[in-house]
Amino acid sequence: MSLLTVCQNVASEVGTYGAPTSVISNTSDDVVKLLALANRTGREIMGAHDWQRLQTETTITTVDTTEGYDLLSDYDRVINNTMWDNTNNRQMKLVTPQQWAYFKNGIVAQSGIQRWWRQRGNQILIYPTPSNTNTIKYEYISNKYVVNSAGDTTYATFQADTDTTLFPENLLELGMIYRQKKQIGLAAADDKNTYEMELRSEIARDGGNAIIAPYYPHYPYVNIQDSNFPSS
Repeated sequence: MSLLTVCQNVASEVGTYGAPTSVISNTSDDVVKLLALANRTGREIMGAHDWQRLQTETTITTVDTTEGYDLLSDYDRVINNTMWDNTNNRQMKLVTPQQWAYFKNGIVAQSGIQRWWRQRGNQILIYPTPSNTNTIKYEYISNKYVVNSAGDTTYATFQADTDTTLFPENLLELGMIYRQKKQIGLAAADDKNTYEMELRSEIARDGGNAIIAPYYPHYPYVNIQDSNFPSS
């Protein structure tokens, strides 16, 4: 589905006005509201989960005496526990503002190859302040969830009727239906429940899931008692 087909489906589902033949260039109040709903719902879905198609990795090359490094323009949020000092093969530790103040203002300065970091003022701050060139890598979620029809350019908002999304587009349609009904005063509780259930379902399917329980590759039938253990 494209932005246009999603908006057409939403308009037909709600049934308060005709399906539009265009969206981005359309000046009709109803279609302008549909576009606003599409962007608002898209941002909500983008923020609800670390979608695997929005995950990306970037590299910081540290500079002598430079503490802060700007976030990229499409940065939305860091993926937890992915900040690594690749030069020293050590994971960097995220600190709170209070811990940062302790490091910066305490009597005893930290030394060694362990590094800490925090985010402030749209920058990644590194402690101790680098004194040489190191390679820092981390993963983050991009805010550019919209992709053009060619699949080679992404955006943070819809730019063309043929744009699609990097998460399942049925979520966009369901979220817009419930919001559109609520906005015009129609019963929307069931539509909201349908949207939220489908959102949870898509999140559960996205990117696979790690095994939480112990995994025994050589013992597929772990419910059978091992003969080395005494019976109870």
